[in-house]
Amino acid sequence: MRRDYWFRRRRFGLGWTPCSWQGWAVTFVYLGVVLYYGFSLSARRLPVWFALAGVLVASVAAMAICRRTGEPPD
Repeated sequence: MRRDYWFRRRRFGLGWTPCSWQGWAVTFVYLGVVLYYGFSLSARRLPVWFALAGVLVASVAAMAICRRTGEPPD
């Protein structure tokens, strides 16, 4: 049974690269969250600790999705 991966292993280095529309959607949502917190931080609408916590949570979630839906690392 062939499994369709959202992310494939990088040829060089560590990590994954999107290879399906679902992978690209996850990547763009993550980028949007990071940009939101960055712009909110620069406009001084959020405390620094809140923005850092939001980016940390988004990063952990993105890594978990990549690990679950991506090719297994060697």
